[in-house]
Amino acid sequence: AAPLAASIPSITQWAATTGSPLPLYAFYGSTLLMISFYGGLASLMPAYISDLWGLKHVGAIHGRLMTAWSAAAILGPSILAYCRRESYNRACSDLAGKVDPNAFLQTFGAPIERLQELVDAKTVTIARLMDIVPSGTMDPSPLLYDSTLYSCSAML
Repeated sequence: AAPLAASIPSITQWAATTGSPLPLYAFYGSTLLMISFYGGLASLMPAYISDLWGLKHVGAIHGRLMTAWSAAAILGPSILAYCRRESYNRACSDLAGKVDPNAFLQTFGAPIERLQELVDAKTVTIARLMDIVPSGTMDPSPLLYDSTLYSCSAML
């Protein structure tokens, strides 16, 4: 599953830079395959534990494993949301660095030094920044989850 999760950012960038439907099919296929791994793992784990450590230890080991999975289900989304928020803030900061300070002040009514405050208030968004950046600047929206997915695949 880790190599598939690590390939998702590349597939996303491929989809963002080409007009071909092939990256979309690759994304759907790899995501479906990753999801099927987890369902199969949950159903086969007790038998696998019994083969490795015997029937006597299945309950204790599986109980600990389920506890760890429950903790991951609670902490995982929070960690991923944090990674995505950091990516979003970094993308806004990068785009704001390319904007003329006078255009920023005219558009948002505040100096560029207050960028983080404006992003937190959702006054400044990537879409609104894309309206005032120089033409030819690439929209970072499709790439926001890259660091999140790399972190996820590293944890796998």
